[in-house]
Amino acid sequence: MITVNKFEGWPLGVHGFGDSEARILDVELAKRLGFKRPRDIRGLIERLQKEGVLPSVYCSRTVRSQQFGPKTQKPRIAQREVREFWLTQAEALFVAARSETKGGAQVLWALIAVFRAAAEQWQRQQGAQQSALAILMLTEKACDWTLMWTQEFAREICRLHRMNWDSGRQPGFLASTYWRIYKAILTPDVYRELRARHGKPKYGDNHHLYLTPKAREALSRHVVTITALARTSQTKEEFWDRFDHEFAGGMLQLGFFGSRRTARKSRSAPRAEESR
Repeated sequence: MITVNKFEGWPLGVHGFGDSEARILDVELAKRLGFKRPRDIRGLIERLQKEGVLPSVYCSRTVRSQQFGPKTQKPRIAQREVREFWLTQAEALFVAARSETKGGAQVLWALIAVFRAAAEQWQRQQGAQQSALAILMLTEKACDWTLMWTQEFAREICRLHRMNWDSGRQPGFLASTYWRIYKAILTPDVYRELRARHGKPKYGDNHHLYLTPKAREALSRHVVTITALARTSQTKEEFWDRFDHEFAGGMLQLGFFGSRRTARKSRSAPRAEESR
């Protein structure tokens, strides 16, 4: 379903197209351009498409009411299916320029201002959504990282580091492993927002400052899978290959003797990890 909002008095479709671009309905543009019959702009759009200069325009089918019969008599109203074109800023500017109407130049400048206002609103909404998501993950009480990771997972990761560990306090070097996993699962945008809202962990402070119950719930759903990846891997490199393939969209290449790192490095891997 297409959602329409007004910007500078112009109605623009802002949702329902499968992307973030705003669009203007063909007949709304035609009215501003001064078409006597706004529906005639659809003929212009179809002609430009046939010429190959306007290759793709979002088209929707809908049912509209139309009046028939002489104006002196009671009009007959019928329903008919019509094709509507929704134009992006670039498409609307191109159609306006090719319409050769008297007010075309003024409409061009108005279109730029209208679409700019829509883009600014979308950016504000995106920022507000990210902030709201980050707020859900903020917490006043720190969470010890050992509450998030089972002993089985810690033991398997230690094995991949060629270290024997059975129980007790988890080794401090696992912090770098946890940071990388947190960042991939929470997504980089949320991770950066959470880091910006908190200070850096101090030396000896073994608490994860960024996880609220909401975030812990999200992470806990993946603990079993991540543990299985560690258990079935023979090396650290193989584990991270499998992890990136599962959570970060990495390309998995396994050779006969284990994992072979691809040329594309995971974006989820930080260059330097904070010391705990």
